[in-house]
Order: sequence, then structure tokens, then C-alpha cells
Amino acid sequence: MLLLLATILLTVPAKAQNPNPGPRSATEAQFLYDEGTRAFNAAAHDPKQYDLAQKDFERLIARYPNDSRTLKAYPKLAMIYSASRHDPEKTIQTIRKYLLLKPSAVHTKEGLELKGTLAQAYLDAHQPTEARITAEAILKSSVASDSAKTSALQIKTTSLIVQKKYHEADASLDALESRAKRKFPSIRLELKTRECSAVPALKKNTEDAILDYFGKKDTCFKSALPEAVHAASEDAHAVLLLWCRAHESLIRELKAKPMDSFLKEKISKQLSETEDFAKTINENLVHCL
Repeated sequence: MLLLLATILLTVPAKAQNPNPGPRSATEAQFLYDEGTRAFNAAAHDPKQYDLAQKDFERLIARYPNDSRTLKAYPKLAMIYSASRHDPEKTIQTIRKYLLLKPSAVHTKEGLELKGTLAQAYLDAHQPTEARITAEAILKSSVASDSAKTSALQIKTTSLIVQKKYHEADASLDALESRAKRKFPSIRLELKTRECSAVPALKKNTEDAILDYFGKKDTCFKSALPEAVHAASEDAHAVLLLWCRAHESLIRELKAKPMDSFLKEKISKQLSETEDFAKTINENLVHCL
């Protein structure tokens, strides 16, 4: 009886380890890779081809995990998940699996660029710590290209902003602008806006304390506006909206704060003047204020 039980326990897991039963063939593996690759390349002109490429690569990986062509499919599938599907979770899973199967890839320019995609996916998946660590690994590499290091430094800067490490983010942004030999107004606007929002809350209700608090925050927001002049890229819209929402939050805070009506009107006028000034800076600020 014990021998029979042991036999059952040993044979059941063996079946569970084979999630894709059925015949295998080198011909099918080659077909899936070739057809998937053709569709992947054709997707540059016809994005619908990504559907076929994804299906072929996923089937190849599932049915032939040990085939040499499978390793070549991982980076392409990761790019589909990242650029076409905008699915950071699947992007992370695919790249991590690829780097686990081929750790030597991190010593190549292509592998490090893929790791840059991984860093961005971590950031998109709201995992700033992992994004920063991955970006820093690229920056330490002697093999990474200049463009890969610039992208990594940008991801590191944004990760630090999200983590509210503003002093470190400011230094990282300086290094980014120095390396790229250009400005990044959208990132700097986001950094300054979030710094302004992080000004310590009002602790005293004296007139001087109230004036100092709202005046300091409003001046801080206003000092960030020159960056908005040059924030014209598509990704700048979210940052401009961030500034609008942050300043609107300050106005709501003022309205909810019990204080002398004359003092409230005085501060309200100052905040209103800042918003009027903001509307002259960038036309996108007009639409969110």
C-alpha cells in the first residue's frame, strides 16, 4: 500500500509539469518564429500585424521553452507588450524571464536597451524603487550606449521625483541635462510643482503665519511657471495638468480655512493673479485653470 501511494505521489506532479501536452516538432517551432518575426517587422507599417506576432511568439514560448529560437522571441514579445499593448506587467514578466534565461544579455548593448525598457515598465507599473535600481545598473555599465544611459538617467530622475526625494532628483536632473546637452522643462516643471506641494502644512493660525504659508506656496508655484514656456511635448500635458491641479488645491485650501474675510480676500487675489499669469505662459494652462 505504501509503495502504491508513493508511486501515485511521484507520477501526478510529473503530469502537472507538462502544461502543453501534444506533439512537438522543430518544423513548427521554426514556422512560429519565422511567421512571428515577419509579422513583427511588418507591424512598423501595419500595427495590426502585432496581433499575429504576439500570438506566434506566445505559442512558441509556451510549446518550445528550450528551443534556441524561443530566446530570440522574448525581446520582440517584450517590445510588443511595451510599445503596442502598453502593458507594463507583462513587459516586466517577459524581460525578467529573458534575462534569467540569458543573463549574459546584460553585457550587450541590445540587452541593456531591453533593460531600459524594463526600467520604464517598472515606472509605469508604479514601482519607482525597482525602476531606479534598474536604471542605475545601466548607468554603471561600461557597455551601455550614450542614448541608453541618457534614457536611464531620465528614468532615475523621474523615479526620485515619484519617491519624493526632491534634492536627489534635482541633482539627477542636472546630470541628465549635462549629459544630454539640452533642457528637460517638463521634468523640471514636475519636480518644482511636487516640491511646492510638499511645503509643510500650516501649523499656526496667526495672520503672519497664514500670509507666510500661502505666500510661500504661491510664490513657489509661480517660480515653476517659466519651465512651462518650453513644455510643449505631448507628455507635457500631464505635467501642466499637475501644476493646475496643485494650484487649484491651494485655492481650495484657502477657501476652507477659517480666517478674517479681509485676509482671505487679500490672499485670494494673489492666487488669482498667479493663475492669470499662468494662462499667459502656456495655452494648455488656459484649458485646465
